[in-house]
Amino acid sequence: MSEVSGRYLLEAVFGPGARDDWQSTVLRATGEKLNPDYFVRSLS
Repeated sequence: MSEVSGRYLLEAVFGPGARDDWQSTVLRATGEKLNPDYFVRSLS
């Protein structure tokens, strides 16, 4: 993992995740609601 991606995870996901619900954290970090389509596409 690069330093930039590690910092992003700390600032956008793990830090706020400690005080916000996971749905808000995912929305803020990615700009959209949790979507299984990305996972399904990665399998094909």
